[in-house]
Amino acid sequence: KNQKLSKPMTTELQRRIAENKETGKSWLNLQGLHLTGNEPELLELTDSTWLTNIDFSNNDITNIAFVIPLFAMNNMYSIDLRNNWISDLSPLSSLSSSSEEYRITLWFNRNVIEDVAPLKGVKLDSLYLDDNRIKDISPLKDEEYCTFSVKNNLI
Repeated sequence: KNQKLSKPMTTELQRRIAENKETGKSWLNLQGLHLTGNEPELLELTDSTWLTNIDFSNNDITNIAFVIPLFAMNNMYSIDLRNNWISDLSPLSSLSSSSEEYRITLWFNRNVIEDVAPLKGVKLDSLYLDDNRIKDISPLKDEEYCTFSVKNNLI
């Protein structure tokens, strides 16, 4: 039964990516496709160098490793991951060793994040972590953001 549900969603994912490649629009809407973050098509997004915004909100994403290559895209400035099931930010810790400043805004509102330590040293433009399960933001005390929001957490 689950396979029947996931196949049409993957087809819709492929359709939306293909349509975006044809039109060259800077914003790609991938909302509500029941994505988990493990779809191989997500790796193709790095070829879409014209993209500036990608909206992955309202999915079932738990694995965010696919986001890492998007940081290398020069024009990328907004990655929206609101309303998912993300708890583990550790894949992003690999970006902290870079001296590069990313002019990217990350939206992690309404997930199940508890630990923000993996974001320490990742130079972002803005970071939104509202409505999660965060108890301690001290790992981010030395970070500088244009906007930093942690409303409705356990702090």
